[in-house]
Amino acid sequence: MARCAQGLNLSDIMESGRIPEALFDEAYQSTDPNHKALLKRGIQCAFQVFGRELSFSRMQGTDAHAGIRRDTVQRPVDWTILLVDGTSSAAARLAAAALLPRLAGVPDVVAVSTDAPPPAPGLLSLELAGVEDIFVLTEEELAACLARRGGRGRICCLARRMPASLHGWPVLLTERRPDLALLSPGAFDTETLAFMHGFVPDTPGEGTDLKEHDAVFADRETCSRLIEDPDCRVSLLLSPGFEGFWLHPARPADFLLKKQAFFPSRRRTSFQRTRKRVFFFFLP
Repeated sequence: MARCAQGLNLSDIMESGRIPEALFDEAYQSTDPNHKALLKRGIQCAFQVFGRELSFSRMQGTDAHAGIRRDTVQRPVDWTILLVDGTSSAAARLAAAALLPRLAGVPDVVAVSTDAPPPAPGLLSLELAGVEDIFVLTEEELAACLARRGGRGRICCLARRMPASLHGWPVLLTERRPDLALLSPGAFDTETLAFMHGFVPDTPGEGTDLKEHDAVFADRETCSRLIEDPDCRVSLLLSPGFEGFWLHPARPADFLLKKQAFFPSRRRTSFQRTRKRVFFFFLP
């Protein structure tokens, strides 16, 4: 796409690595309609939890005694690369990661794999989350793309291994197998859980501390009981129908935002008047 070519300086080599539309169509047609519906519900829940785009904000502060005014403008970064691989099949976690730059208002978001296209669940989740530009590149081609980059961007690593060419870049995610607990096996379809998260969670033993798990799957009755228990501290509690929702822990959305602060000096009195200056600097 032209907009991606402008933001990420995509070369003809990258265009030759674009995944064809036929793979997306095949992934969509081969996926169980119930899985697609649950994944769409998870995406809708993400927008309800986080709200709409956080694309622009401006804050002002004034120190009247010192005569200093500080303005801070916050905008999304120019681009984001989602790094995936041929094993990226956890649909819910992929969709949640792809939604982060969308919620931050990042204009250019692409997915890049350095070995093979993601399987059908990965392609479907990325497309439903709004990422339709997916490329298969070598590590050398990816390094060349980053060397010719324009603007400031971020990388979300969802692959098993991070290429050496990405070391030193600001990376949002590091892929790992989450620790999931299945409290109510009879209330969930194991095939659906495997599609959404890449594997079927284990049922914890008696007396297991649930706060050690990244997410807990339980029926509605158990969820209600856990919510009312003041001693239960579960990071993410999911009931049937919400298998397609996921929250990446401790991943602030402002990682995908860039901040610019400036100090316009206040106008002085007539006998102290000097040339007005504005100082600019960028926050990391």
